[in-house]
Parts: sequence; C-alpha cells; structure tokens
Amino acid sequence: MRALTVLALSLSLGVTAACRPAVGGQGGPPPAVLQQLPPQGTPGSSPAPVGGAADLGTPMNVHSGEVSVVPSAPAFAQGDVIRAVIANGLERTLYTEDEKTDCSIVFLERSDADAWRTVPGCALRRVSMVVAIGPGRGRVVAINPFSIHLRMGLPPTGKPAVGAGRYRMRFVYRLGLAPGARQFAAFSRPFSIHP
Repeated sequence: MRALTVLALSLSLGVTAACRPAVGGQGGPPPAVLQQLPPQGTPGSSPAPVGGAADLGTPMNVHSGEVSVVPSAPAFAQGDVIRAVIANGLERTLYTEDEKTDCSIVFLERSDADAWRTVPGCALRRVSMVVAIGPGRGRVVAINPFSIHLRMGLPPTGKPAVGAGRYRMRFVYRLGLAPGARQFAAFSRPFSIHP
C-alpha cells in the first residue's frame, strides 16, 4: 500500500511540475531566490535530511517544530513576481493542493480595512494536484502579477492584476494524505506592494 501511495504521489507531482512557475523548487538545485531569503541556519534550526523516492521538495535548513512561509523580500514593486519559501520544520510530511492563487500552493491575501481578502486566480480547469513537502524540506512559490490565471479569463491589459497594498501569504496543509484530514494554516509576515 505504501509503495502504491508513493507511486501515485510521484505521478501526480510529475503532472504538477508542468505548472511551473506557479510551484517552483520541484527537485534539482535550489532556485536562486533561496539565496535572497533570510538565513534559516539559526540556533534551533535543523539541517534537512536527504533522500526519498517521491518529490518531497528541496532539502533546506528549517526551524524545528514549525511550518514557515518566508517572502523573499519585505516589499515588492508593483509588477514584480512575488516569491516565498514554504519550509517544513515538522517531523511529518505536509500535504496540500495546488490551484490556489496563480495555481500555486498558497493563497495570496490582501488587507482590506480590518480583514484579509483572498486574491483568487487559477484558470487550469482541472482537478487539483496533491503537493507534498517532506520534513526538513521546502518549496519556492511564485505568484506572477501578469499571469493569465489572475485575470480569470479576461484579456490581458498590460497592467499587473495585483495592485499596490498590504499582503500576506496563507499556506493551508494537512498531515495526512487523505483529503478529509484536519487542516492547519501557516501565514507569512505581512509585506507591501508599492507602485
């Protein structure tokens, strides 16, 4: 049964890789954006284990005992690709689905008065694919403000679909492969997009 699960995960993640750049960091050397992120090799962090048959993300240093969402910058210019690293410091594999904002594995949320509003957008029109992040591993996500997915079927205008404002990312995950398992959320620190 375990071999069948690993095979199914491998096949589904292979299809997910076709969605790049929405979900980056899927195997191979870490993307250059990882070098721009705040260092994670601080006291209390643990090095990532290496190995595994299925794609469980890129090995990296993580903060032990927590799931973190770290944007690549505290602020972005309007039109910049918004990148962040999702890092798993837990001792179990995390599972989520793609088809969130810009078909990535995170929801981009915009501050609106005293509430956070989700920025929708994934025009793939297919069943969501399961994405796994193993212990001590992470994935880079990228949200392109010029993406056709954020236009929700409208023609391109040459302007970014994500405007100036205050934003954060929300990563929703579960600790079991079954879709009905209890869900948890990790949030990035707020960041700004300026004109």
